[in-house]
Amino acid sequence: MLSQSDIESVNSCRGRVVVAYSGGIDSTVVLYLLCKNTEKTIHALHVNHALQDDADDWQRHCEKVCEDLGVELYTVNVDVKRSGNLELAARNARYSAFEHFLLEDDLLVLAHHLDDQIETVLLHLLRGDSPFGLRGMPQERTVGKARLIRPILHIARDRIVEFANEHALDWIEDGSNQNIEFNRNYLRAEIIPRLKSRWTNLSTTIENALIRIEEGMEVIDFVAESDLKEILVDQRKISLEKLKVLTPVRQANVFRIWLKHKGITDVPANRMIKDYLNSLLTARVDAAPLLIWRDIELRRYGDYLYLIRSLEKENTEARYQFRGDSIVINNGIVNADMTKGQGIVVGRSKDLSIGFRSGGEKIRFQKNRSLKNVFQENDVPSFLRDHIPLIFLDEELVAVCGVASWELPPIVAPHVRADASESGWHFDWQF
Repeated sequence: MLSQSDIESVNSCRGRVVVAYSGGIDSTVVLYLLCKNTEKTIHALHVNHALQDDADDWQRHCEKVCEDLGVELYTVNVDVKRSGNLELAARNARYSAFEHFLLEDDLLVLAHHLDDQIETVLLHLLRGDSPFGLRGMPQERTVGKARLIRPILHIARDRIVEFANEHALDWIEDGSNQNIEFNRNYLRAEIIPRLKSRWTNLSTTIENALIRIEEGMEVIDFVAESDLKEILVDQRKISLEKLKVLTPVRQANVFRIWLKHKGITDVPANRMIKDYLNSLLTARVDAAPLLIWRDIELRRYGDYLYLIRSLEKENTEARYQFRGDSIVINNGIVNADMTKGQGIVVGRSKDLSIGFRSGGEKIRFQKNRSLKNVFQENDVPSFLRDHIPLIFLDEELVAVCGVASWELPPIVAPHVRADASESGWHFDWQF
C-alpha cells in the first residue's frame, strides 16, 4: 500500500519519523506498514483530546499496540475549547501539539486516505471556498519546523479495512464518528454513500478532478510567484503602489504566495484576504489597517505592507539589569556583543538596564532629542517602536537596540559611545 517514493522519503528522513497515532484503523494501518516496510526507527504521537469518556482507554490501547510493535509512544494532552466549532477547535489543538512536539528534520506521518480527501473537497465546496480549498489536503507540506506526509491519501478506505482484517490488526472505533451533527460525519454517513451508489466511480472521478485542479493551480502559482518578484521590496515588506496595479484576484494570490514563502501554510480564507486588501488599498495614507491571523500580523507603514509575527504588549515598567550577556525578554532576545569602536563604552556597563518606551523619552545628542523624532528620522515602523528595547544608564536613555533583521543599526548617544580605541557593547534585538 505504500509507494516506493513514500518508503524512500521515510528512509531518507534525517530526524525522527513520527506517526500521528489515534488508535483508529487508519493510523493503525500506517503505523504497521511503516514498521514492516522501512528501515527507520518509528515513533508514535498520541494526542489525547479528553473529549470522550473513553479517551484514557484509547490512550492505553495505543500504549499496548506500540509496545507490541516495539514503537516508542509519546502522549500529549490538549485542552480543547468546547464552544463554537468543536471539530475545528480539536484540529487546531492537535496541530498545535504537533508543532510543539516536532523538531527540525522530523517527519510527521498522517493517515488521511482517499475518502477523507473526498469529504474535505465536498466540505470546502459546500462552504463556497476558493479554488485553493478545492485542492484538498496536500500529499505533503511543512508543519512547524518539520515536514508532513500523507502516504495513503490515494488509498480508498475499503482497501484499508480489508488490509487491517487480513493482518488481524487491532484498532478502536470512535463512537463520535456516528454523530451526524458534525458536517464531516454527515457527509460520510449520509451523503457520500448515496453518491457512490449512483456514481460508482466517484472516488476515481474526484481523484482525477483533483489532479486537473492541481495542474491549473500550478499555472496560478506561477503567475503569483512572478507578481511577488515584482512587488517584493525585501523579505519583510511589499510595495503597496505595485500591489495596486494588480487585479484583486492577483492581489489575493500574490498575498497567499507571500505567506507560503514565510512558511505559513494555514492561510486566511480568500474572502478575508480580499476584504482586508480592499480596506488596505482604499484607506487613507496615514491609516493602518491591521489583519491578525493565528500568530501573524499584516501591518501598513508608509508605502509598504509588512508581515510580522504578533508581539505581546510590553511592560513599560519592567527593567532588565544588564550583566554582560544576552537577555531573554518578553518578545525575543537582546544579544550583547563587545566590539571595538562601537556601542556603549564597556566601562559604563555595570549601570546599564534594558526597558521599553512609555512615552516622552529623550536621548542626548548635541541637544536633547525626543525618541519619537529619532524613530521617525531612522524610518522605524510605528508598530515596532513600543517593542524595541531601550538601553538606560541609571535612569537616562542612552541607546536604542539595533534590529539587524530589519537593517536598523543601534542608536547610541555620543557621550557614552566607544571611540576607536575603546571597546563597547553592541546591542541587537532578535524577535
